[in-house]
Amino acid sequence: MNFAPHQAGIYGTATDLVRAERKQGLDVDVVDYGNGRDAPQRHSRVGCKDGDITTVAPEHALESDVIVRHSALPQTVFDSDIPLVMPFHGMPEYTFLLEHTGNTRTLKELMVSTANPRYKAFLTMWRETVFYWEAMFSGKKIFYVPPPVDLDKFNPLGKTYTFKEPGKINIVIAGVWRKEYTTPYSVLFNAAKFVRDKCPEARVHVFGVPYDNKKYTDKIKNDGPVNHTLLALRKGKMVGECRHIVTNLDEIYRAADIAVTQHTVASRTVREALASGCPLVAASGNKYTPYTADPRDPEAFASAIENCYKDIMRDRETVRQVARQKAEQEFNLDRVGKAMKRVFEYAMENK
Repeated sequence: MNFAPHQAGIYGTATDLVRAERKQGLDVDVVDYGNGRDAPQRHSRVGCKDGDITTVAPEHALESDVIVRHSALPQTVFDSDIPLVMPFHGMPEYTFLLEHTGNTRTLKELMVSTANPRYKAFLTMWRETVFYWEAMFSGKKIFYVPPPVDLDKFNPLGKTYTFKEPGKINIVIAGVWRKEYTTPYSVLFNAAKFVRDKCPEARVHVFGVPYDNKKYTDKIKNDGPVNHTLLALRKGKMVGECRHIVTNLDEIYRAADIAVTQHTVASRTVREALASGCPLVAASGNKYTPYTADPRDPEAFASAIENCYKDIMRDRETVRQVARQKAEQEFNLDRVGKAMKRVFEYAMENK
């Protein structure tokens, strides 16, 4: 994997998997892929620390029974004859769109990997996507592994964030803006509609705000669609704080009254918000929260936020306990580690 704390969701998920695997008594090391863009510059960084994660030299991988490829592998590791396991980290539609829009040939890379006999097993952390991958890569062994969350870091107790422009009710949107079926754009306006129509004292706070394209801001500062959109909602007293990358989402979720997402699957936003005891309003089909609606229906989604708000006003403590209990039930590292162990056993039996 690429060593990138607080910079990529794939890194957070990969390190949570490592912790889950270690809880099962497995000896798991982490090898950094490299920090250079071009192959001649690329080298694995050794000794990088992130809590209980420390990167080791690629040579350690050559003594392994199984190698898990998250983002990429150093060439010396790839050239070995050790069985490979590969998680499908992206959603199928996002994988398709990345290539269709000319960004990167992600789908082609998956096709090459699934055709390579070195890869003994593949896995997805979203049960809803299993059929997509089975249909695309017929005959390949694809496992479902529950998605992990660090329940010790993301928990209801501990330091809480102080919003710069707090409301009576603080609604948080924290997610990556991608070219997917729906993005935070829709739920941002849906949450703003709830503020305007139902609770003018509330505020929506947006974390993970994308940067505007430089072609809009080279000559005139802040002359891009992101800035204009958020400025309009701030002037309307619906949106409060807006920030780009943050490293303290656990503190933010503890301080928030409600989190909002466009996701139907157990994305990191879903897992981390619930683990922090923050009730969640999500897209229809999300199985992890009772508050759901179609993100493309502003009226319905704003009503779902209102339902959550009313429950909080009636019994805040119970609502937050239910959120935490759902995360403990679905995303605990023991459950995840056992599933990963089965994947490794299959890969070793079929090498």
